[in-house]
Amino acid sequence: MFSLADCAFALASNRSGARAVAIDTHLVLSGGSSEGDVLSAVAEETTRGRTLATYRIVVRRNRDRIVGLFTGTVHISS
Repeated sequence: MFSLADCAFALASNRSGARAVAIDTHLVLSGGSSEGDVLSAVAEETTRGRTLATYRIVVRRNRDRIVGLFTGTVHISS
C-alpha cells in the first residue's frame, strides 16, 4: 500500500516540471486488503509554496473503502 501511495505522490509532486524531492512521508493504515482486492490512490496537492509542497493521497480498496491515508511533503527546486 505504501508503494502505491508513494508512486501517486511522486507523480503528483513532479507533474509541474519543477524537480520535487520527498522530505517527509507518513502513512496511516485504516483498513486491510486481501489478495484480489483492487487498490487505487488519488493524490491532491494541499499546499504549495516556492520551495515546499504538501500532498494528501487517499488509498481505497475496490473504489469504496478508505484503507490508507498518506501525507507527503516535498522540497521543490528549480
